[in-house]
Amino acid sequence: MFIQNDYTYKETELDEYLENTVAIDIPQNTEMTQLYLKISELTHSQYIKVQNKTLINILKNDVYELIRQLAFICSGKSEMEITDNNEICYITLYIKYLFLSKDFPISTSTAIDILKSATWTKSSIEGDYVKYEFMFQLYEEIKIKDNSKEIESLKKQLKHCQGSL
Repeated sequence: MFIQNDYTYKETELDEYLENTVAIDIPQNTEMTQLYLKISELTHSQYIKVQNKTLINILKNDVYELIRQLAFICSGKSEMEITDNNEICYITLYIKYLFLSKDFPISTSTAIDILKSATWTKSSIEGDYVKYEFMFQLYEEIKIKDNSKEIESLKKQLKHCQGSL
């Protein structure tokens, strides 16, 4: 039995589908594959990751404190997790009621700025709570060398390979 996308197919239906499907056999070590790998390697090797200690301190001491206070006021809870390698910080806010007032130390514009600075955000419903998840990259990529000439040369070779197909 074959299961895909929550649909169940009988083996005979799968066999029939495969008989009517054109399969293309792509060799694993083609010249194009090697060119793609070289381009990717050269592109990534131009940069190093440098930990942004200022951002880590702001997230720990300021942002998370405001999120924690917001969770308390809005009958919710909050969590913060920094990955072992200090590359990513996750802040999760669970709230039952959204309540912002002028007396609260976090303004609406500050809350929006926090959302904008996150690398990734997600909201969902979880039980009685609205769950907001924020992910922050804790590093900056700094360019240490320029491989653009080599990359362009490889891209030209790749276009030549693609043109000969």
